[in-house]
Amino acid sequence: MKRLEKGSLIWGTVLGVLCVVSVLLYLFVGNGQVKRVLFFPDDTVTRTVGETRMLPKVKGDEENIEVLLKELILGPVDLSLRPLLPKHTKVRTCMLRKKTLYVDFSPELIVGKEKISLSVDEALAGVERSLRFNFPRIEEILFFIDGEMYSPGGSVRAAGNE
Repeated sequence: MKRLEKGSLIWGTVLGVLCVVSVLLYLFVGNGQVKRVLFFPDDTVTRTVGETRMLPKVKGDEENIEVLLKELILGPVDLSLRPLLPKHTKVRTCMLRKKTLYVDFSPELIVGKEKISLSVDEALAGVERSLRFNFPRIEEILFFIDGEMYSPGGSVRAAGNE
């Protein structure tokens, strides 16, 4: 009988230690996710509304920014909000150099089959708002479409022709 109690005590202790270790690991290492706020236009398209999501945390700022951009392309979860970017848009390049972010979108952003209720300027302003909110250390954001620099007002110019 004492042998059974001693075995139960050992297994109970091992189980207790494993529980404590797993809780400590969860608290100090985390669950591999990070809370981000993505901004999407509301039904009136006059303002953007923040939508909180848990996104996978990956190594490196550029990779975390790219995850956020892909989530913006997927669109809002809340049905009262509207998409910010056409769903077929792709992030071709995302580079962070010092405090300047370079983002190159595929041409579907402006010539895609899917229509969104925003102009390209409004859509990119929404992207910029989400980026600046979640990554405040970024000082400058430059957008490119199919490798060509985009400037407000709808003009696309070759990156070297400024």
